[in-house]
Amino acid sequence: MIPPELANLTNLETLSIGGNLNISGPIPPEIGDLVKLKDLNLGGNSLTGRVPRELGELVALRGLYLHRNRGLEGPLPTELTALGELDVLLASDTNLCAPLDAAFQAWLLGITRVEIEFCPASDHR
Repeated sequence: MIPPELANLTNLETLSIGGNLNISGPIPPEIGDLVKLKDLNLGGNSLTGRVPRELGELVALRGLYLHRNRGLEGPLPTELTALGELDVLLASDTNLCAPLDAAFQAWLLGITRVEIEFCPASDHR
């Protein structure tokens, strides 16, 4: 489990806790309080649930690494489009997906390296 108390490290610029299958549970929304964060590496763990919308508050973020967390699921929150500095978004080998709406897709085009599946089109029956 990632302790929500990490949010108390307000001057943190890099948080790299990837590659540890013993780290499980959800991503705490409190990580969104680390507004100076430039790199967030959570790849290769056993994280579960959805990506908290509060990560959209990490406006200095350049790298978001969520890959190899098969328990992460659902569409990425649209709040992530506030991450104007993001250069790398890795979310392969997860059950996360990129929403198909035009604004989100336009944001993805501005990111240098993206690895994520697109969300299935909704059924319009």
